[in-house]
This record gives sequence, structure tokens and C-alpha cells, in this order.
Amino acid sequence: LLVGSGRIAEHISALSRRHPEANIEVIGCLDDDPLQLSDDAPRVLGGLSDLPSILAAGGVDRVVVCFSQASDREIANALRTCDARDVPLDMVPR
Repeated sequence: LLVGSGRIAEHISALSRRHPEANIEVIGCLDDDPLQLSDDAPRVLGGLSDLPSILAAGGVDRVVVCFSQASDREIANALRTCDARDVPLDMVPR
């Protein structure tokens, strides 16, 4: 699951499709102000406030924060949500 919907999210999604041997499936992205760059961009599943319910539904093995427009506070809350559910979280550095 990606947090952010810009070029980096699109790039990560494209890489996962080009390298199926890595066993990475991008299920979609969360963004309060989504950017759709192309038809190949990951599907927007909701906003950052939807993260707890999406994690509770299961099927998310990892969350990657990639240049989200979200505030530092919102990202920190996302970090705590992932930690509470034992879901690993990665951040693409700015």
C-alpha cells in the first residue's frame, strides 16, 4: 500500500509490474489530494484517514510513504497506526 499518489508512487507501481520476481503487488494508494498521472498509476483507495480500516481489512504486508502531501503530524499518525498493527513501513526520502 502506497501513501501518496504522485510520480514516485507511479514509479514504484511500475517497478513492481516490471519485476514480478520481487513478489511485490501494489494494491493501491492513499492520498487526501490524489494526483493521477497516467492510466498505469496505482488506484486511489481513499485518504490517509482510511489507513486504519484498510489495515484492519487485511492483505497489506507493507506500507510505503512516497512523497505524500500529508502533514508531518498525519504521517506520524500513519507510522503509529502501522506500528500498532505490526505492518512494516518504509519511507522514500525526499
